Amino acid sequence: EFSEAYPGKVGMMTGDVVINPDAQILIMTTEVYRNILVERGEKAQEIKYVVFDEVHFINDIERGTVWEESIIFSPDQVRFVCLSATIPNFTQFAEWISTIKGHTVETVSYMKRAVPLSHEFYDSVLGVTDMQSIIKDVKDTKKPHQMEQGGRFNRGGKHSNHHKGGKFNKHKKQNAFQTPSHIELIRILESEDKLPAIFFSFSRALCERRAKELAKKMKFTTEDERKTIIEMYNKHVTEPTRSMTSAREIKQILLKGVGVHHAGMLPKLKEIVEQLFDKGLLRTLYATETFAVGINMPAKAVCFS
Repeated sequence: EFSEAYPGKVGMMTGDVVINPDAQILIMTTEVYRNILVERGEKAQEIKYVVFDEVHFINDIERGTVWEESIIFSPDQVRFVCLSATIPNFTQFAEWISTIKGHTVETVSYMKRAVPLSHEFYDSVLGVTDMQSIIKDVKDTKKPHQMEQGGRFNRGGKHSNHHKGGKFNKHKKQNAFQTPSHIELIRILESEDKLPAIFFSFSRALCERRAKELAKKMKFTTEDERKTIIEMYNKHVTEPTRSMTSAREIKQILLKGVGVHHAGMLPKLKEIVEQLFDKGLLRTLYATETFAVGINMPAKAVCFS
């Protein structure tokens, strides 16, 4: 987007990719910026402005010190623009920057969301619902939920499914609850025109397993869309990456309109997934939290397991 607005003047520097590193506008990870400051080379002295997107990451246990050091070590001439939709103590934060850097810091707040959010829950019994309905359901339920034939719930003990000739005993109660199906949730979202969706699963293996499960059950793409996916994939993913087992498996689920994205994937595979999702060719994307950091993608719904 920046390159379209400022042709030839934009570069990118991350742990994986370096493009046009001497450009006037550099998009980079905070770690790369911190390293530039530590090296104290000419590049550090040329910087006039730094935009910290998602600046609330300064509070992150693992990465926060990098953001803190980046502000502290910046040369005196540098001015900051700090963006965040979720930082609660922005006035205190601005005062801290002003104190350590010795210049005035203005704060701007806007409390109206451009896109209103609604928070809902998906329950195996109640379907898509809200917290009040769940609380009411729990209060109305006199007996523990017990499994019935086909994995459905039955609230009464009278008609409950028997297990090996008897009802569930105390040791089996903990297994009596049915985990909500991610596939059924996606079916509901599709029927309500709430796709594309990002489905966050905080495990790389779980992301891949769920993506494969959904791709076996559902296909979201038309023949023309599959042709476009193949063309983009072949153009972007070259040999020897294309011949790898992991790449072939990802290609198969991409053709169904399903994607997977996590830090363990090869950079080229992550990039093609991002491009396909950006163009609306993927209807469901299973991702770890790495996908959420500073990426603007056209999702109608976001799911958390």
